[in-house]
Amino acid sequence: MIHVMNFKGEIIDYISRDDNALIKAMHHRNINDRTETFDFTILSERTINMQERNRIIIQDKNGQYREFIIDHISQDIDGYTEIETVASYLEDIAKAKPYAPHKFEKMTTKQALSDVLKDTGWLVSDATEHGGIRTTSWTSYQTRYEVLLQLCTTYKMMVDFYIEIGSNSVEKRYVVLRKRQPLFNGKEITYGKDLTGLKRTVDYSEVKTALLCVGPEKEGGKRIELIVKDDDAQARIGLPGRYNWGIYEPETDDENMDEKRLRTLGTTELNKRKKEAISYEVTALDIQKAYSHEVVNLGDMVRIKNRDFTPPLYVEAEVISEEYDMIAEDVVYGFGEYVEYREKDLRDEFTKKLDDIRSKLNDSISNINTIVKDSVDGQLEYFERKIIKSATPPENPVNDMLWLDISNPDVPVLKRYWNGQWILASVDDVEKIGGITREKALFSELKNTFVNLSIQHSKLLKEMYEILSSEYLVDEDLIQEVNSKLDATIEVYNQIKANLESMTEDTATIGKLIDTQALFLIYRERIQDLYNSVEKAKLAIEKRFKLLQSQYTDEKFNDAMTEIANVLPNGHWDPDTKQLTSDIPNKDDLEQMRLKLIESLEPINDRIESIQKEVKNYENGMELTIDKKIKEYNNGSGNIYRYSNPATFKGAEYYEASSIIDGDEKAIEYDNARSVYFGPLDYYTWEVGKKYTMSFTIKTDTPDANVRNLSHETGTKNLTLPIPQGEWVRKSITFSPKKTRLNEV
Repeated sequence: MIHVMNFKGEIIDYISRDDNALIKAMHHRNINDRTETFDFTILSERTINMQERNRIIIQDKNGQYREFIIDHISQDIDGYTEIETVASYLEDIAKAKPYAPHKFEKMTTKQALSDVLKDTGWLVSDATEHGGIRTTSWTSYQTRYEVLLQLCTTYKMMVDFYIEIGSNSVEKRYVVLRKRQPLFNGKEITYGKDLTGLKRTVDYSEVKTALLCVGPEKEGGKRIELIVKDDDAQARIGLPGRYNWGIYEPETDDENMDEKRLRTLGTTELNKRKKEAISYEVTALDIQKAYSHEVVNLGDMVRIKNRDFTPPLYVEAEVISEEYDMIAEDVVYGFGEYVEYREKDLRDEFTKKLDDIRSKLNDSISNINTIVKDSVDGQLEYFERKIIKSATPPENPVNDMLWLDISNPDVPVLKRYWNGQWILASVDDVEKIGGITREKALFSELKNTFVNLSIQHSKLLKEMYEILSSEYLVDEDLIQEVNSKLDATIEVYNQIKANLESMTEDTATIGKLIDTQALFLIYRERIQDLYNSVEKAKLAIEKRFKLLQSQYTDEKFNDAMTEIANVLPNGHWDPDTKQLTSDIPNKDDLEQMRLKLIESLEPINDRIESIQKEVKNYENGMELTIDKKIKEYNNGSGNIYRYSNPATFKGAEYYEASSIIDGDEKAIEYDNARSVYFGPLDYYTWEVGKKYTMSFTIKTDTPDANVRNLSHETGTKNLTLPIPQGEWVRKSITFSPKKTRLNEV
């Protein structure tokens, strides 16, 4: 009945209707004032979880979950605590980040509502109705709740709020906008059935029979003044000559208003004020749990009947408020616009028809004094004729004799005798005058509806088969739920089909047709339940697919790197460390490796950049060193030159350079240099005559630049390496030292 939720969104307490600690629980709503509260009284010993500003969750009289925030707590010495709460949406939406002056340009209802609810924790309900495409704006700072109320005016709708709860928390909070169209759905509150209390209040205190009308102020400060009166209203409620006066000033700035316009407005206003204010307060039992069709919602039109009231009461009114006693399950309804009927007006027509029927039943033979027959020339002929009323044919009939056959007392039939036969003289079948029976009309409508329903049902079965047969749907509980909802939908469809196939236009009865029509409504409900489960299944499929996709991508990446390693001489790929080792390939090997790499990378889009970095360690100068004999230099660091690691760069003077640039990777910068120095290389013992390759990344601002030679202590190697202007490029130089020690390169 009452759930208590903490700040973390967890339900931490529950109080049932049968709990003796609960003394009173009243839920109040008013759609005109847009207020909603829930107040309850409870023993103080049960308020441990209610001392803070926790949230309260209840079910309203229609079973919808609603959320409130504790706003006021009052404890007394007798051990009782009164707790007052307010609707949570007032705080969540009203206290969200406000709007600056803004404009919603040509938005649908859902688009505008979605913008208002952004970052509030509330969502747009699928039940939100379409109100067209409208534009609305505001010129001052507004709270989001104020803008929401402005949407109600712009789209001519009413707003409602509800929540959905899970096993131990609130899953979603929804806001719905729907059109306010009070409709009578068959609910009658009647004395002796569910009407337990009725109070009719008539207030004459504000009744006026004359108004002093004052127009807007014109230039110069002059204003039009005139008087409107209603003598009939004065004679009904006032003393002779003693009018009940009031003042009326139109709410307008129209300085050009003339006397005629002011009199019209004043007369309209007086017509409103001359009527006494009548209000009704109705208390009714909540019987919808026992009678599911006896449902009353705010905004519905209901009828109230009490013939024992003085005078007998017949009222049709819109329900604008309700006060629901959750313990006693009583409801006090408040009504807005109403129409009151007098019993005499309602029963006059019925009484008149009843008297006519009684008169006919009392006559054994009816004389028709004025049977009118249309002649060809358009003139009328009046004549009298006797009609014999009996269950058997009259004896000795003559031509044109009329006989009212009452052998079937429920359907009397008028017949005329002609040439030895009794011929029907009145129509007993609508088809005989070119019409169709309501059974045939309803049967035809249901058959046409079923044709469209069958097409939708076939599409539904196909969609359900694809979802249930999906290899990515592995949640057995979810599969069982979808199957259960699908079976329920198919069962109703089969019932509709069986009912229609068991009837024809001639054999269809109104009772069976109405039952079949009700099945169509049940089918729509089953479809809605099924689609709710299908949405959860689609989310589960998407989640499973993404998981498998990520696993598949890693597996294919490792497979591709393994294939690349197989192409390299003595290649090996370690999937744990993500390291690729191999002998240094020659030009042909490198070309073969490049082609294999391109082929392996084609099905892998997400990991292309990662694969390229791993495979092109050799080209791009990364820390992986590939040696013909898998020999690593410099104590296993993987680098031939100690300064090739950016972290161990020396100062600029070491390289005879201008400066060292810091960044993601360090760089040596030269200004107007013709030679680049790599510093003394005497820390390493070189093998004379052996080939060494030195790679470096270089960028120049000089057009048409070239690396023409590599000079070192033992000689010079001439070469031509073009360097493009303005971009970093990777270059390599292979040389053979003639000494075991080199001073610089």
